[in-house]
Parts: sequence; C-alpha cells; structure tokens
Amino acid sequence: MELVKRLDEIGFERTRRATAALALSLFAILYLLFSLNAPPEWSKAFAGLALCYLVAFFGVAAEWFWGR
Repeated sequence: MELVKRLDEIGFERTRRATAALALSLFAILYLLFSLNAPPEWSKAFAGLALCYLVAFFGVAAEWFWGR
C-alpha cells in the first residue's frame, strides 16, 4: 500500500494518459490510412475502426474517461 501511495504522489497518471493517447492516436492514423488504401468493401470497416479509436483518443486526451 505504501508503494501505491508513493506512486500517486509522483503523478504517473499523466504519463499513463499520454502513453494511452499515443497508442490510440497511432491506431487511429493506421486504420485511417488502411481505409484510404483498402478495397471498397473493406474501406468502411477500417474507417469505422479509425473513428472508434479517434473517439477513444479524444476521450482520454480531454480527460472525459480514464480507467485505472
């Protein structure tokens, strides 16, 4: 418990949020590029995935959602 208290004092929450936002933005860009280069039947699926990751990125970056 003491270790958890020390980690909370250091403030790793911003680091975790930044790491999560980086991963979400990477996947959003990746799926967006896939949707632009995919066959027509797959482009909508990849665009939907890009949209989901983009919404998740904005949710984490704007601090609307953060799960511990």
